[in-house]
Amino acid sequence: MENINTDINILYDFITRFWFVPSDAYLRTIETIIWNKYSFKNKKVLAIGIGDGRYDSLIFKKHKTIDYGIDNDKDSVNRSIGNKLYKKVFCESAEEMHFRDNYFDLVISNSTFEHIKNDIKAISEVSRVLKKKGKFLFCLPTKRLPQSLKKIGVSKDEIKWFNKRVSHLHYYSLREWKDILRKNNLRINKYYYYMDENILKVWWKLFKISVFKPYHRELWSYLKDSPYGKLAPKKLIIHILKYYLKNRFNDVFNENGVWLFIESEKI
Repeated sequence: MENINTDINILYDFITRFWFVPSDAYLRTIETIIWNKYSFKNKKVLAIGIGDGRYDSLIFKKHKTIDYGIDNDKDSVNRSIGNKLYKKVFCESAEEMHFRDNYFDLVISNSTFEHIKNDIKAISEVSRVLKKKGKFLFCLPTKRLPQSLKKIGVSKDEIKWFNKRVSHLHYYSLREWKDILRKNNLRINKYYYYMDENILKVWWKLFKISVFKPYHRELWSYLKDSPYGKLAPKKLIIHILKYYLKNRFNDVFNENGVWLFIESEKI
């Protein structure tokens, strides 16, 4: 795994925009740094799991445009319409895509396949729509995530709650991903582990704060779009988060990471 230079300005952009959910801002910053290593220029690109496009607009900011985006949540796709990042968006499942065979040069997916019920079928669909030598780039948590949460003191019941809360349906190891991809004519060229246990501790603290329920809703929801959120000292929170996280942004990429970014190629 090659060294990756971190960019603190990406972190600041995410915190400024997503200050109400700093755990996401922290994680997506790390992923964006990897995505910035790649070029989408002169490639026909499909993004799987676009949500409403808010995160993607920063994650893929460098790449400017993506040909097609899909998600199986109708409301999210409707909100993504008008996002200048995508040329076209569709509400459909990755398990059964309407695109013709050998259509794309590049398929990308950021933290999505862990949420797909029949993820193996979705991988076969990715292979089908990719041209020969086309690339499939994706990232997601591995089996190490629940294992490492346990190591840092998170109880078995809380890990079970967490998986339900974030809709994580699957965890695989790198070895298992190699096997899954190989069976679908895809070969891993490169991979990057990120967020080891030390970084995970920081992320987990931020996550727990964000989902804390002071009343009927989680804190991030109050801060984002409730009348109470307007009372929060937004600028001060952003300043504190920037200071706190910039000092916890070293060595986020290493072989002990619990999240995994995979660059694969259709053979």
